Amino acid sequence: MTQDQPTFDVVPLPTEVSSAGALFFSAADETMDVFSFIVGAALSIDEFQHIARWALDGKDAATRPKPAPDGPALKRLRQRKQPIYQMLLCRLVDNFSIYLVEIVELVIRQKPELLRSRAQVSIEEVLSFEDLDAFRNHMIQRRVEELGYLGFADLEKWWTERLGLPLVDDAVLAQSVVELLETRNCVVHARCRIGRRYVERCRSALNVGDLRRITFNDVSSAYANLCKLVSTLDQQLAQKFTLARVPCPVKNYHVHAPAEEE
Repeated sequence: MTQDQPTFDVVPLPTEVSSAGALFFSAADETMDVFSFIVGAALSIDEFQHIARWALDGKDAATRPKPAPDGPALKRLRQRKQPIYQMLLCRLVDNFSIYLVEIVELVIRQKPELLRSRAQVSIEEVLSFEDLDAFRNHMIQRRVEELGYLGFADLEKWWTERLGLPLVDDAVLAQSVVELLETRNCVVHARCRIGRRYVERCRSALNVGDLRRITFNDVSSAYANLCKLVSTLDQQLAQKFTLARVPCPVKNYHVHAPAEEE
């Protein structure tokens, strides 16, 4: 929450995306809308209290001044902005991680030969399924679940080797994604305290034990960067593997200019 209203650019999204892409963009848009709703609710509470106070004092409504820009509800919201920012950032990052798993499942179902590996499967396990389709669905689901537990570096390697496309083809954006993932882990597992892994993987001046303060800029850049990345990935994969497409439920996303944090 900043003193000045942040400015932003509107970036259009593809009109058609994969079903995984549709779920991602819908969830990302809902997450940012929650933030707008919370701020709007605080402003409405302050305005209502201002109007009620003026009316109870028996003053003329025509002479009522505008409410103060920083009323009690908004002040309290500012005091509690860290848990709100943490919630928003974690939801955005988790939404991205889920998208990666879901889009990989769509690709593998379209091209099951991607499952080929030297891993051995017992005859007993194969015979436990009614038919080949049931066995294939089981193997797809198992592989997708395994990929969901991979670290970003291992997933990026698998993505490049098996899908023949870079997961992130921009070095700056790749570093941003790594920092987002590590920041999310600090929030969820250590109450925002920096750990050794964060220091090793992120280009930051923070040290082990320091508090990772989340800002509005962190949230807005996470939203914009992940929307940009998913938009690119989704179009590449849909085209290469002939994935079915559906109308995108969101028309655009916003890229906010960096705001001065309080």
